[in-house]
Amino acid sequence: MPDKTYNIASDADSTLRWWHDYFGIWQWNAYGAIMAGAGAAYGYGSGYETSLLFKSIDIPKGAIIDSAHIHYRCPSAESYYTVSDVDIQACDEDDSAIITSISDFDRTRTTASVRYQVTMEEGTEYQTPDLKDVVQEIIDRSGWASGNDIQFVLTDHNYKYPNHKSGDDGTGGFVAGDLDSVFNISLDIAYHMPASGGFAEII
Repeated sequence: MPDKTYNIASDADSTLRWWHDYFGIWQWNAYGAIMAGAGAAYGYGSGYETSLLFKSIDIPKGAIIDSAHIHYRCPSAESYYTVSDVDIQACDEDDSAIITSISDFDRTRTTASVRYQVTMEEGTEYQTPDLKDVVQEIIDRSGWASGNDIQFVLTDHNYKYPNHKSGDDGTGGFVAGDLDSVFNISLDIAYHMPASGGFAEII
C-alpha cells in the first residue's frame, strides 16, 4: 500500500501543449486530463505533451522513495485514445508551479526519465511504471521541503517539441483520467526514512 496519495483536483492542475494541424500552430491550454502521443487525437492535432501538478507533497527531505506511480482511467476506447510511447519526467524544481504557456513547457526537467508504452481499453484503470527515480531526484534537491509541489511532464518519445507529426497515422495519442468523484488522476508514493545507526525506519 502507498504511504501517500495525491490527486489532480482541478483542470487548472493539468495543462497541454499540442500542435494544431488545421491552424499550423502550437497551442497551450488547461485540460484536466492526461493527453500525450504523436497521433491525431480528435483528428486535428499531434505532438501532445501534458503536465500534471501534484500539490502539497508532504514527504520530508532525506526520505528514500520505495515506489511512485501515477494512476488513471481510460474513458474511451476510440483509436486515438491509445498510447504508443511516452517519456515521463518532472520539472527539476524545488517547488513547482503550474505551466502557463507554450514556452513554459521548456523548463529544465529531471535527468531521471521513465519510458511508458501501453495500449489501453475503455473504462480500464492503469498505472505508470515505477517513477521512484524521478521523485527521488526532486526530493534530493537542496531546496526541497515537505509540502512542496511536484510537476510531471509526459512527452511523446519520438516527437518532441518543436517537432510534431501531422495527421492520424495510426500511432495514436491518448486521453485518460477523469476529474470526478469516482476516479481521479492520482500519484501514489511509498517511502521510508533512514534511521540513525544505519537501520531503515519504515513509515
